[in-house]
Amino acid sequence: MNLYQKSLKVLESDVLSRPFYTDKLLQMVSSKNIVVVTGQRRTGKSMIILDFLKKEKVDISRVFYVNKELDSLGELPDTIALEKLFQEAGKDTNSFEYIIIDEIQDIISWEQFIRAKAAEKKYKIIITGSNSRLLSGELATFLTGRYITLDIFPLTFEEYCVFSETDFSKENFLTYLEF
Repeated sequence: MNLYQKSLKVLESDVLSRPFYTDKLLQMVSSKNIVVVTGQRRTGKSMIILDFLKKEKVDISRVFYVNKELDSLGELPDTIALEKLFQEAGKDTNSFEYIIIDEIQDIISWEQFIRAKAAEKKYKIIITGSNSRLLSGELATFLTGRYITLDIFPLTFEEYCVFSETDFSKENFLTYLEF
């Protein structure tokens, strides 16, 4: 099983919805720009994208999705390997609508792949990464004017109350802070 196939299994996961972000993502994807989803580790960047795909009822066979965190064997070190995987994954359908790459900053020269695919103007492109590494200058240099950023923040107290079906009490706030 290659990285693309492993990544697709993640798309089957159940997620807790964060409508504020999924609604924003829908607007951004509709703009035809590359959407860059950033945020600290473990803030839910990947889960928001999965929720978006489910909410929009996107046919998974039309999604080229790679989660670099699943690359334990180092099979996707650079843009050459990424392009090869893209070609291999699309050989049967050749009809991807979305290109989504999680933790893209871990792929050497990823900007070349994204810039080339964006130039084809036939894909909705979403990439994720942590703020510090993704925004270290590479993005601004290679994709200037072609992207918009969605910053994801940790779960708010209001979101916590909705998920846990609790009220805005001091006791619940202290529980939220602890967990």
